[in-house]
Parts: sequence; structure tokens; C-alpha cells
Amino acid sequence: MWLLIVLLGCAFLASLWHGVVHYVPLALRSPHRGPMKVGVVLGSGGHTSEMLRAIAELPASYWLNTRPFYVVSTTDPHSRSLASQLEQQGFERRAIVHAIPRAREVGQSYLTSVVTTLKATLACFRLVCTERPDVLLTNGPGVCVPVIAAAVGVASCVPWWYGRPAIVYMESFTCVSHPSLTGRLLAPWLADIFTVHWRALERVVARRRRRGTLVYVGSEEVRATGDAGHRLRSLPAEQEAYALVTVGSTKFPSLVKAMVQPRVCAALHQHFGIKRLYVQHGTTEAVHPQRRLSCPNRQQ
Repeated sequence: MWLLIVLLGCAFLASLWHGVVHYVPLALRSPHRGPMKVGVVLGSGGHTSEMLRAIAELPASYWLNTRPFYVVSTTDPHSRSLASQLEQQGFERRAIVHAIPRAREVGQSYLTSVVTTLKATLACFRLVCTERPDVLLTNGPGVCVPVIAAAVGVASCVPWWYGRPAIVYMESFTCVSHPSLTGRLLAPWLADIFTVHWRALERVVARRRRRGTLVYVGSEEVRATGDAGHRLRSLPAEQEAYALVTVGSTKFPSLVKAMVQPRVCAALHQHFGIKRLYVQHGTTEAVHPQRRLSCPNRQQ
């Protein structure tokens, strides 16, 4: 009996190693034809906003030719609503949305999150077996970890029935020089494609990567100087100095409201020479709709 258990364990580990390190997912093989089933994992607040913006940038014909389904946490009905709205208004089709237990709530301790993550992973096994995605589109929130773990687990247990999906991880815009906890878990081995918005983070993630492709999707051109004035370098006449503030709305709607006040922009102009302020926030509806502010030179 014990010998059988050991042999099965060794077979699983060998299959896991092959599936993660050597197996090329169907979606990454060239050429790939036909519609793909894409699992989109939505977090909450800003993570959902970033994911939906990324999908909106794709060619409409490409997304229309896919068979997407969405994964949200049971405590996030707003993301479910946004997914349904995207599919209905943009592509005139019903959104397939699955709800799973949240792996880790905002502010939850890492110790207790182990139990909740295991619970969420068990719920994801049925989801993966039902949908059998070709691609998993994920970003910052920990809700994507159990989905990825379940997909890799199913592919390792029954590789003749289901091959591992291509795993695309888009690191959050808020991660400038250090990856998120989810990014640290996925960067070395699991993510086939790992995207970052900042050059500093690109260098950090590159040192962690053992396989897959690292893609920089930012547009850094302005650098801060190291002098005491903390002024931005001189910009061409046609380019304004601007600042981008990103605030999570899951637990901080009041902070989001504070950041869109004109006096914040005026203070940035006075002290740092900023002429325009962009505020990126999550999907909360209780925020002033203006997210781009011109910064007048006003004394406080």
C-alpha cells in the first residue's frame, strides 16, 4: 500500500515538473487556430479596473473569437456585474461568471490566509474540470493563486485529458520596484508571460525568472532627479510634467475622494511643478467621475 502511494506521488511530481518546465501550452504553440477558452480572473477594485482596461485594448475581433469565462470572489458582486456589462454591451453575449471563495481578504494575516487559500483551491478544481481553459488571464489579486494551482494540479494528475493552460500574469501598475506577493509566487516558474509597467520592477523580476517570457508594457520617459528640490527634469515644450496617483478603492474610498480634490493638484503644482494629475482608482461608484485634473498655480 505504502509502495503504491510512493509511486503515485513520484508520478505526480514527475508530471508536475514536466507540465510546468517543459510542456508548451496549446495557446502558445505556433500556429494556433480556432477559438480559445480564456479564463479571466477578476480581483476587486483597481485590479478589476486594470484587467478590464487590458481587455478593452485588445482588438474587438480577437476577443469576439474567444470563449471567455470570468472568475470572481464570492464577496465581490461588483466585478461580476462589470464582467456581465462588458460582454453584453461590447459583444452582445452572456458572460459566464464563476464565484469562488476569496483566498485572502485585504488585511488578512498570512497565517490564516493559508487555510482560506486551500479552501478556495479545492473549489477551483471543479471549475477547472468544467471549463478546461486554454489561457488564464490574471493580475495582482491573490484570488488568482488557487485558480492557477487547481489548473496546474488537474493537468498534472490527468495530462492525457487536460493540458496545462498558458498562464498570463499582469503585475499591477501599483508595483513600481517590488512585485506583489502573487507576483513573487508566480514569477519564477508558473507564469508563461509576465508583464510589468516599470523598468525598476522589470530588473527585479528578471532576476527571479527561471522560465517564460518577461514583457515590459510601460512607457517610462520621465525620470526624477536626485537633487534636494525633487524637481522633474526639464521636459520638451510640448510635454507637460504630470503625476499619476493610484489608489485602491476596496478599503479606501475616502482616500480616493480626497485625491480628486483640486487642492491636491494645486499643491503638487506649487511644490513639484506638476501641471496635470491623473488619478487611477478601482471600480467603486462612489467617486467623482473626473480622474484627470489640471493643476493651477494656486498658493495654499
